[in-house]
Amino acid sequence: MEKKKKTKLIVVGICAAILGVGTFVFELFGVPMMNYNKADELYQNGYYKSAYLAFQELGTFSNSKLRAEQANSAIQYEKAEELLTDGDIDGAIKIFNKIKNY
Repeated sequence: MEKKKKTKLIVVGICAAILGVGTFVFELFGVPMMNYNKADELYQNGYYKSAYLAFQELGTFSNSKLRAEQANSAIQYEKAEELLTDGDIDGAIKIFNKIKNY
């Protein structure tokens, strides 16, 4: 009887350890990847400000810094287009000349 209890405790301990490691790995990689995918979806749908903030929040995960810069460039491009539409050609040119990664 005592041997069964020890075996059961060992099995439960191993399962708990596996679950703990799995949770750690998910938090380390799974959650950021889901957030990255959400940020990418925002970007693809033209929600550049929200995408920019989401990529910024991800910090150094994957290429989030580059993607934040791309989203910011898209924001600046839209501002320049708006100025151009409003007739402010000089203002639009200034912004267009500053845009990176677009």
